[in-house]
Amino acid sequence: MDHSLRVEAVGPGVADRLRDLDAEHRLTLLDRPGPTALVVAVGDEPRADGAAADLAAPDGVWARRIGPFAGLEPPPRTPPVLAGHDPRLPPVLRDRLRADPAFRDAYGP
Repeated sequence: MDHSLRVEAVGPGVADRLRDLDAEHRLTLLDRPGPTALVVAVGDEPRADGAAADLAAPDGVWARRIGPFAGLEPPPRTPPVLAGHDPRLPPVLRDRLRADPAFRDAYGP
C-alpha cells in the first residue's frame, strides 16, 4: 500500500524543488488539482497551504509542514463496529423538545 504524502505543486519550479528536498521519495507530487494533503505554491494561490513570492517557499514549507510528517505510517485501519442505540437518548430528546422552544422549532415535529 502506498503511504506517500500527496502534495500538489503550483507554480513554476515548485515540483522540482520539492523533488530535490524529498531525497527519500516520501511524496507523491501532483501538478494538477486533486485530493492532496497539502498545496504548495509560488505566487498568489488561494488554495495554497504554503505560498510565497519566490521559489524559497517550498524550503520553508518542507521544514515546517512536510518533512516531519512525510513517510509516517498511518494507524492501522480497523473494521467498523456497530453498537446498539443508547436507550437513554429518546427521553432526553423528548425533555429537550418540551423545554426549549428554539430546539423544538428546529428539530421537533
